[in-house]
Amino acid sequence: MDYSKIIKYLKNEASEQEINEIIDWKSDLKNQLKFDEIKQIWETSKKTKQVFQPDTRKAWENINPSIKVEDKEKSVIKRFYPYAAIAAGFLLIFTIAWFLKINPYSGQNTEQNWITVNTLEENKKVILPDGTQIWLNKNTSIKYPESFNKTNRKVKLNGEAFFEVAHNRKKPFKVYTELSVTQVLGTSFNIDTKDQSNKTEINVISGKVAFSDSKNTSRKVVLTKNEKAVITNSNLIKDKIDPNMNFLAWKTKTLRFNQTPLNEVCDHLSEYYNQEILLENENMEGLELTASFHEQSLEDVLDVINLTLDTKYEIKNSSIILKQL
Repeated sequence: MDYSKIIKYLKNEASEQEINEIIDWKSDLKNQLKFDEIKQIWETSKKTKQVFQPDTRKAWENINPSIKVEDKEKSVIKRFYPYAAIAAGFLLIFTIAWFLKINPYSGQNTEQNWITVNTLEENKKVILPDGTQIWLNKNTSIKYPESFNKTNRKVKLNGEAFFEVAHNRKKPFKVYTELSVTQVLGTSFNIDTKDQSNKTEINVISGKVAFSDSKNTSRKVVLTKNEKAVITNSNLIKDKIDPNMNFLAWKTKTLRFNQTPLNEVCDHLSEYYNQEILLENENMEGLELTASFHEQSLEDVLDVINLTLDTKYEIKNSSIILKQL
């Protein structure tokens, strides 16, 4: 991306074609992060009280002291201004490039050192430089900088993770996924990027978070304790957390059911144990289970269900079928 176009975009001077180019470019998560950094530098530069004002007359006299500035002085200075403006523009571009460690000619990033943690079949706990704790579910990837900068804390997530964010009012914490951006100051929540990035769900356990579309930040909701939101390519829905939901079972190793319909119990067990569990017929959906399980085998759980609801199970084509006695 030509960084001069980004500057024009920030100054509201970009053409419609350039605006569309930048929007397409920002659709990539890595580019969105880079755009945020450029915008931050730009906004900071606008707030500075010291604005460079070149003394063109003095500069001209220093170039050739023997030249007497008379009637031609105004025309010389007038011709000099466009070059000064161009030089100032290049200076700004290279200043931004220096801050971001970018070579504007190569088009390649040499961003700060990032650490990537991947999980396969086991969960993993990660502690970030600021003290934030993250629990990663299976088949999850988290990427974070070796050290956070002075203004914000950004991480990138693919998969499912539970966050306990260290409070820091001066440095917001942001979680980027393919579809969403979550911003907090200090709270705990669970994010799950489901169905190969076609859906992202967040459940807030404590505190307050701002949850927005990564491609359209105007699509945003604010969530507090016991609230959740689901975002897809076309929708953003806010709701209350279902008390029967076991969305944190992967972390707590505990499944709780309170008068939960048996078909929902099967759904939770199937996800937790990665084993398809089905009901023999629809009449069994009216059965309800009240029980809790902690680090128990699937066989033990099924035995409790059989004793409680007068059922039995059999294994058929790698699936478990629950039947009534």
